[in-house]
This record gives sequence, structure tokens and C-alpha cells, in this order.
Amino acid sequence: MLSRIVPHSLIVLVLAAALCGCQTIFLRADALQWEPSAEQPKVENSALARVLATDSWQRNLDWSPRSEYLGRQHGIPRPADLRWHFAGQQQLASAADSENATAENQALIRELRSLARQDSLAGWNAAILLARQDPTNAGDMLDTLEWLVTSPPEYEQPSAGGAEPGSESGGHTPIREAASEDVAGNVLSRLKASLIGKGSEAAGRESSVQNRNAAPLNEKQPISPSMQAAAAEAWCLVLSYGSGDPLERFAAAGRTLEQLPPTGQALQQELILGIARQVPPALIPRVEEVFTAPDSEISTTVLEPAELRRTIALACLVHAGNLPAVSVTTAEDSRWPAGLLELRHEADARLLTILGEWAATVRHEAALPLLEQLMRSPSPRVREAALENMGRLGTADARQTLEQYRQHHSETLRAASVRGLAAWGIPAIAAFAADNSVAVRRALAEQAGTRPTADSALLLHRMLTDRSLEVQQAVLAGISSWPDELAAPLLLHAASESLLAARKAAVTQLERRRGQLSSFPFDSPDPRHRREASRQLARQWGLPGGLLSERLAADSSAPDSAGREIHRQEVHSLLSLLNPARGNTPAADHLTSDPSAAHAPGTVPGEAASHLDVTAGPSPHDILTQLASLPAEDAPLIEEYLEQHPQADNEQLRWQVLARIDPAWAALAQLADADPQQRRRAAGQLAQIGRERSLSRAVVQRLREQMVRPPGQERLVWQLVLQAVSRDATEECGALMLLALNHPAAGIRRMGCEYVGRHRQARQATWLLPLLDDADRSVQLAAIRAAGDCGSRELLLPGGNAAAADGAGDRQPGTLQRLLTSADPEIRQAAAVSLSQLGDQTARGMLIRMLQQDDVRIRENVVREMGRTGLSAFVQPLIELGQVERNDQVAR
Repeated sequence: MLSRIVPHSLIVLVLAAALCGCQTIFLRADALQWEPSAEQPKVENSALARVLATDSWQRNLDWSPRSEYLGRQHGIPRPADLRWHFAGQQQLASAADSENATAENQALIRELRSLARQDSLAGWNAAILLARQDPTNAGDMLDTLEWLVTSPPEYEQPSAGGAEPGSESGGHTPIREAASEDVAGNVLSRLKASLIGKGSEAAGRESSVQNRNAAPLNEKQPISPSMQAAAAEAWCLVLSYGSGDPLERFAAAGRTLEQLPPTGQALQQELILGIARQVPPALIPRVEEVFTAPDSEISTTVLEPAELRRTIALACLVHAGNLPAVSVTTAEDSRWPAGLLELRHEADARLLTILGEWAATVRHEAALPLLEQLMRSPSPRVREAALENMGRLGTADARQTLEQYRQHHSETLRAASVRGLAAWGIPAIAAFAADNSVAVRRALAEQAGTRPTADSALLLHRMLTDRSLEVQQAVLAGISSWPDELAAPLLLHAASESLLAARKAAVTQLERRRGQLSSFPFDSPDPRHRREASRQLARQWGLPGGLLSERLAADSSAPDSAGREIHRQEVHSLLSLLNPARGNTPAADHLTSDPSAAHAPGTVPGEAASHLDVTAGPSPHDILTQLASLPAEDAPLIEEYLEQHPQADNEQLRWQVLARIDPAWAALAQLADADPQQRRRAAGQLAQIGRERSLSRAVVQRLREQMVRPPGQERLVWQLVLQAVSRDATEECGALMLLALNHPAAGIRRMGCEYVGRHRQARQATWLLPLLDDADRSVQLAAIRAAGDCGSRELLLPGGNAAAADGAGDRQPGTLQRLLTSADPEIRQAAAVSLSQLGDQTARGMLIRMLQQDDVRIRENVVREMGRTGLSAFVQPLIELGQVERNDQVAR
């Protein structure tokens, strides 16, 4: 313990004096100041001290250099964006980042600083947390942090027979039904709870550190590699905000990096990345060797050479994010390792992704050809990242490359081009709102959500009525941090116009912003009722209700909109010639309304017309030929006309026009074929189209009509058809799923249940009632889970408001409550979860009691299901379980 008696700075100065004259940057002395405290304070019996007496550091799997430097506030990274977290540290960071949490955060920092003076596990953790929370004022923690990295200490751990830290007795502590009320209102206690992830119940415990230390002890054990790595990250973070030459400040960290033991993989990564915040990566020892020497000759004994190359490339990206300004980087720039660009020949997808982002971030002169090379990579991940990095590069050539991907056949590459083009603002990506792919529209919503502007609000206003729930939810997630003046009108619009799950989420977000809403009818089936409630709230809150309306009106009068309207009228005029007002013109004899006889796309007779000829007197054959020359993008215009004019002879338009210009209609035509192989091939084509884009309402409606009659009852065909519509929540898709729920094959019924649960529309909940007693167990479980996800309280009524199917009035089939007494434990658990989602307090208590089961698998399943529900009622029981749970799988 010599290092705890003699100040580290004194030891460093003595060693540096012996090594003076050496030119290696990391052998220069680090002149740190250390002032010993007058007296070692006593260990406080505080909740914070008790729960920090655990080695609970975990890697932040969502970390990236970009998220770290983009999330900085006042030039300092948020704790939530760093590489290591201590239990609930991410929640603490969110609280500390809010404007109202300044006083609370300062109170916590004061207690951390007091606790950090202790030579104990709790004190060491407090020092790390303090350095992360307030690095500019944590210079007095440098000695402790360096000691934790270079000489990892040992601590005493209670034995299995003794009390565990923060618990009243050994073994499992009984889980309380509610949080302790005496600390619920204490601001500091709530911040401590968010810091450690334990909740206010832990803050109310009466056991002390002295009692814990009095328990039987195992042999001392060293701090974990994770805690040592977290200390290294905190150490380098504090050094980054010191004054003076960075080479001087990071000298001790550099020496530590050169002297790591073979087991220091995580520590080596943290030191390389931490030093790279301020020190150019080219000056880090052995970097050039890593890039130029064969793997067998690299002298490192810690990280594998491939992992070490990836880490150093990541360090270059970290350094790029900390540069004060972005300027074009030349090949002669001495900050970067000379062999860095040679990594472009590697096969490592992660490494190539990092390299492309680095080149774009520093605007390297070779960035464009590098990214073009990466766009030809066999790895989809590398290609998508290259498109996104084109946007970060931001040059005119980069934008031209991205524009070429607007119509690419791959939806993932189109989505990546959205993320890249977003660098040029909302006007550059707004047109993707009409894309047929859910993934592309979701990417658009996510990008617009990062830009709280009027243009973004206008775009997202339209996307809140997107036919995909995924897109609507992406919009709501994006605007969750927007200011009220932009977000509130959008949320009110969503509360009245979006799908049920999105309406509920919008109301929840409004309540978080404005307080409890009294009986907002988000689940009302009448949209007029919901709209009136939204208008009343807008008037009550004084929101600028006319802002988006004015922008929408201006948008609809734009030249492009006018041009589209003229084209639409031309198409409708041509269509009307087939059905003039004085009577229908008979079709040509050789034209057929048989779907199976329709031509495939691309087999249109004659040359494609360059414009529509609407002169008087064309024959039906000429009209159909002109219509069949339209591009696939005009298929919705014909579908719109068919909806407005449902004449019997419009079958010609479906099978002689739409089936030629739209692959989805061509597949529908093939689905009517008598050959089973042709039908399966057609269903597979529909499934592929459904993965790339949403099927139109007209296609789904016709698909339902074909699936009602044989041969549409084939199981494989049904499976593929359901896959084609699984991501959309339109009424037409719901009608098709209602057929699936009544299919004789159990697998098809189960897919129907999964669809209902995924899209969470309350009106579909009663469809599940007969399936709650399905003869197939997998269908029954799927129906029970979907019932809870739908959120309809009708399912709590006797019989679900439905009559008994067999006429036995006392049986009341379909009631979820009855399933709580099932002999099947999985059925009981699924019913308890669904009833809990519907607000049944008895079921919630039953689930909480299940957490105390001896069977690890039951506890693990219950924890997973509780987390899936997202109910706040389960937060406290899960926190309490986390304090006493010994099984790692359950605790995670």
C-alpha cells in the first residue's frame, strides 16, 4: 500500500528524474499537484455508500465516437454516452442533463466527492463516477484513478453465509410490494436510485457498511477488469480537460499503456481511446508497427493484432471528433498513422466501417474514392455505412453519388441514402415519404426527428398518418425531445389521426409534457370525437393551431404538386373514355378479364408512349395500350379511379393494365393460376414485394377476395401472403388477417394472432376471443399475448362481450381471467401478463409473486415478460429483485 501513503505525483517525479533525456513522449514527467486530506473521514452509513460497494461496471454496447462527441454539452460528454456504465448511470445522466436537475445534480456531486475520499470499494466507485460527471473539476481524483488503473486494489467480499452489500440478510431478500414512501419525495434519494439502478427501497434500508464488514468474509479479491477499464476511461477524461501540453498530461497514461500485463485487453483499449482524445494517434507508441508489421511480428501481447488495428482506427475517429474544426486532411497530415489508409484492403467489415467514417469526418482528400470503393464491398453493412458517410463528407460529388440511389432496388440502400442525404436538409429527403418501403420511410422519420424545424414538422405531420405503425412510432420517438411549440401540435394530430398504439403513445408523451389529461378519448373508434378533443386541448393550451395548416396549404400549391395534379387528371380522362357517361364501350374481343391470362410486366404490345394521347375517338384497345405504357409509379392513379368507379368491366384495367405495369398486380394474376407451383411462386413474389414496400390497399383488398376461395387455402401460399402484409396496419390487411384467424391450419391462425398483437388495434381484440381456447397450444399462447398487446378492456368483461360459441351460457369462453387457473403454467403466466397490461391488479400481484419462485426459468421468463409490457408498476419489483438475485441470467 505504499502508493496510498506516498503521493503518486512524488513517485512519478522521482522516476521521471531517473529517465530524463529520453525523447519518447510518454516518458516525460506529469507534473500533478496532490494535497493530502487533513483527516480520513468516517465511512458514512448512506444509501449511496452501501450500493456503491459493488463492482458493477458494464460496457455500454451502444457507444460510438459519433454519439459521444455529438451528445456533448458545453464541450463535455454526457455520462450516458461514455463507454462504461455503473448500473443505472444512464438514467442519472438523463436527469442531470435536464434544466430542472441542476440543483439535484450538484447535490449528488457533493456527496460523491465526500464519498470519494474513502479508501473502499464505494469510495473508488464514487471517484470514477465523479470524474465522469464533472471532469473539469475532478483533478483531485487523478491520483485515485491512476492507482486503480496501475495497481488494481483488492476488497473484501461477504461470503455466501453473510449479508450481501445493501441487503438485510444472506440469500434472497423478500420483495416488497411497494416502494418506501419516506424517501419517495426526496430528490437526492431519487438521483441516487437512478445512479445505481436500485430504486428508493434500497435508499430506505437501515443496514450499514459496518454491519456489512462484520459479516463473514471471503479472501480479498481484486477489482474486476471492467472496473479497471472504467477507471482508465475516467482518468483519461479528466486529463483531457486539464491545462498544458497534452503530451505532458498523458505521459503517465502512455507509460501504463506500454507496460500492460497480458490480461489487460479491456484496459489497453480504454487507454488507447482515452489518450486519443487529445494526443494525435500517430504519436501513440507502436501504432506504426501495428499497421506495417506482419501479425506474427507485432510485439503486443495483449490484444490480438486484428483487434488492435480496429481499436487504433477507432482511436483515429475519437481524435477526429475532438478536433476543434474540420478542414480537408491531406495525406501528409502527421496526426494520423501513415499506414491507416492501407486498411481499406482488409476484409474486416467493422474496421472498414470505422475507416470510412474517419475519412469522411476529417474530409480526407482520398475520402471520396475510398467511400466509392467501400460501396462495392460484399458486406451490406459496409455498403450502407459508406452511403451514410457520403453525407458526412458533404461534397457536391458525394451528393451526386447519393442521388443515384433514390430509385435503387434495395430498400436498405435507399434507407442508407436517406441518412446520407439528410446532411443537406429536409428538402433533400422529403420525397422519400412516398417510397413504398417501410424501412425507407422509417429512416426518413428518424432523420426528420433529429431536426426540430418547421420543415421537419410539416413532413412528420404527414407521416403520422402513414399506413405503417413502425413509421408512426418512429415519428413519435423522434419528436420526444422537441420543444413544445413544435411537438405539441404534432402530438395532438397523432392522438386523433394515427393508429391506436401510436395514439396511445402520443397521449402518454403529451401527459409527460403537460400533465395528466382528463379522459382523452384516444381509443375512441370515432375519429370526429378524437379530433374535437384535440382541438379543445389546442385552444386550452393556446397552441398555434394554424401553423401547420398554413404550411400544408402552401405545400399543396407548389409547382410540383400542380404538375402531379395535371398528370392525374390526364390519366383519369383517358380512363373515363373506357366508361363514358352515355354507356360503357364494349372492350375489344381479344381482351380478357381473366386474371390468369394477364401479361407479365414488361410485355406491353407496341412502343411505350412518351405522353398520354387523349384525343377523341380512340378504341378500347388503343386506350388500354396507352395505359399499359404508364410507369409503375402511376399504378396508384389507376387504383384510385377503380375505387371511384367500381364498374364490372373494370376487370380489364386490373389484369390488362395494372398487371402489366405493377409487379404486385402481376403476382395477383398469377395467384389465380390452376398450377400449385405457379400459385406458390406468385405468393413468394408478393412476400418479396411486401418486404421491400407496402402493398397498396387495392392489391390487399383483391388479395383477400382471392384467398377466400380455393385454391387460396393452401398453407404455404397463406404463409407467404401473410408475410407480404405483416408490416402494414390498414383495414384491408386486417380483413385479410381475420380470414387467417379462422384458417384450419394452426400455423396460419398463429400468424394472425401475432399480427394482431404487433399492430395493437383495440377493435381487433374481440377477434381473438375464440382462439383463447384454441385446441392448439401455440395458437392459444399467441392469442393470449396478443390480447394484452391490443389494450382493449372489453376482454376483461365476462365472455369478452361475446356469446358462447357452443350455446352453453355458463362456460363463457374467451375470458382471460379464467385462464389464470389453467393447469398449464405457461398459459397462466401469459394470461397474467396480458391481464396486467389491461389493468387487472390481481394479475399484476400474481406476476410479482412469481418473482419469488425457486425455479430460475420461471423468474427469468417473468422478468422478460414484465420488461416487455413496459408497465411502470413492475419497475419497483424488478429493482428489488435485482438487489437480491443471485442468478446472472435473471439479473441481466
